[in-house]
Amino acid sequence: MITAGERRILRKLAGESAEIGGSALMDRRRKRWRRLNDLEAAGDEPLLLIYPEGSWREIDRHLPLECTGEIARSFELALRRDLYHHHNFGDDFVINGWFETPYFVSDTGWGVEVVKRHSEVETGSWKAVPPLKNLAEDLKKLHFRELSYDRTLTSQWFETAQETFGDLLPVRRRSDFFWSAGLTREVIDLVGLEEFMLLMFDDPANLHRLMRFLTDDQRNYMRQLEKLGIVATNNAASHIGSGGPGFTSALPEFDGSGRHTFRERWGLLESQETVGVSPVMFGEFIWPYQKELAAEFGLLYYGCCEAVEGRFEYIRQAENLRAISVSPWSDVRKCAGLYGTDYVLYRKPNPGHICVEFCEDSIRATIRETLEAAAGCNLAIIAKDLHTVSGDLSRYGRWSRIVREEIAAVSR
Repeated sequence: MITAGERRILRKLAGESAEIGGSALMDRRRKRWRRLNDLEAAGDEPLLLIYPEGSWREIDRHLPLECTGEIARSFELALRRDLYHHHNFGDDFVINGWFETPYFVSDTGWGVEVVKRHSEVETGSWKAVPPLKNLAEDLKKLHFRELSYDRTLTSQWFETAQETFGDLLPVRRRSDFFWSAGLTREVIDLVGLEEFMLLMFDDPANLHRLMRFLTDDQRNYMRQLEKLGIVATNNAASHIGSGGPGFTSALPEFDGSGRHTFRERWGLLESQETVGVSPVMFGEFIWPYQKELAAEFGLLYYGCCEAVEGRFEYIRQAENLRAISVSPWSDVRKCAGLYGTDYVLYRKPNPGHICVEFCEDSIRATIRETLEAAAGCNLAIIAKDLHTVSGDLSRYGRWSRIVREEIAAVSR
């Protein structure tokens, strides 16, 4: 139930969001992101984007949240976050001309309990407590995840948004359901990180059996979502992979039917946890399964925090590969030479230069190196993994200003 007061608040925010989303500025940004993801932006001024991620909790403390009901407060938070981003970050963020409510889906799990032991520090580390101790015996415990779709709750959220402000800001149902289909995080949940590494030597046959199970389970999970008729596209302002928004003319537009397939969407593959694994072992134990899942998507984004240039001989085999992460630990010159204009380079500077002490000299040096090395490439620069800004909310806008100054200096 939305109260009259909450309705007034949400309608005001929705109206402001609709006005910005329909502005000429947003239209220009959509065209630029589409040009980038269509591989037509080689040599253009790079686009900038900031993802606060964990540091949203620091921003949220300063947002004047007024709604108290669960649904109303969720809507208010989403709207206020977009507006805060637009007014304060100085990047190339796009506000959609619509509001999205989720599909509510749950699953049964794999038949074993996945436990994570967390530290007592907020957003601190955690360690998997693996339920599979002996793969030869324990693999028989696993079964595919079975989905349940809560149509009633999904409709409730959609209809509430529609009735509250749908005349001002159109409402769509859309969810992404999972972030990555990279598989290795799931392996670690089941067997542990160190154990995963050792299994490559100690029990390679059963590790392959586990990778086969998880690959088939992921494919089955996607087929269930498609059968339920709740798959929508992600080629608008949606965050794709660990990069920017998914604007592209290479994929179908959202039609509202829910009958899209994953082959009409961007997908993400990554394997951050295996940075200590040689390219050859990556090619033996991980890539064959990732390659199968890559073919399930329309376009592929590869990588996150790991440097992937050493694995390029493998990931380039995906015919739909369109965008590649260039992480803080990547050799940006090597990446630019390897990827050229055939892919989008999503460059991620070191978040430590923003999170703890704001290191302007280091930020400028990284951006200069990137602009020099990737001149002539399809390039975007993304500030992400910002899990804190040490309470200094000015850092987002300061980062954008510095980056734009360095871009302007190169352009002169």
